[in-house]
Amino acid sequence: MSRTRTRPLRHFGQTEKRHIQFGTQSDILEAQAMKFSTHVRPLSYLKANAAEVILQLTAQRAPMVITQNGEAKLVIQDVASYDQAQETLALLKILALGQREIDAGLARPATSVVENLRARNAGREPAKD
Repeated sequence: MSRTRTRPLRHFGQTEKRHIQFGTQSDILEAQAMKFSTHVRPLSYLKANAAEVILQLTAQRAPMVITQNGEAKLVIQDVASYDQAQETLALLKILALGQREIDAGLARPATSVVENLRARNAGREPAKD
């Protein structure tokens, strides 16, 4: 039994995660390019093997690039991966908006906010059920 066939795949996955977490922008793009290059199929393959492609996308949770006349035309992925990507994008947008507010000087220290809330609540009557 040869280890060279299974080890690089596990090692590649671990290396890829490390690049995404700690790598530079070029490292991330390189890791994504390598990842996509292993999941490139022509449109005719998708037409002939749609059920198999669906199973593969669901199991591997990796997008697949579909080519037409040798040119990349589509990227397909399973719904769970798509939902996760959309949630990640939404969080990144929230972080970007927060950073803009900080840069514009609109942010306040958390201690100041908590003190103001406590002062407001101290002057009010408890809420009635």
